[in-house]
Amino acid sequence: MTEKASKILPEEVKIEIINKKHDITGFASYEQDLVDFLRDDALDNQEQNLSVTFLWYYNHRLVSYVTLLTDRITLSGELQNYFREKGAI
Repeated sequence: MTEKASKILPEEVKIEIINKKHDITGFASYEQDLVDFLRDDALDNQEQNLSVTFLWYYNHRLVSYVTLLTDRITLSGELQNYFREKGAI
């Protein structure tokens, strides 16, 4: 028998931009590359204006993060034609 998941209320979630004051040593994931990026690269990349990392807390515990990267995708060939037909470019 499975437990029914309870709803997470917005006031239980806190989102912050990573900075030197955050303790991220307790973050864990089955994907070690994600842990390594957060611990070793996220803040450095942000200081170089390459990305920004948002830390997601639930009940005062770091449960996730999202990193937005400053980059672009260059379209060419069939993919460019597809998006042009859709009016996206």
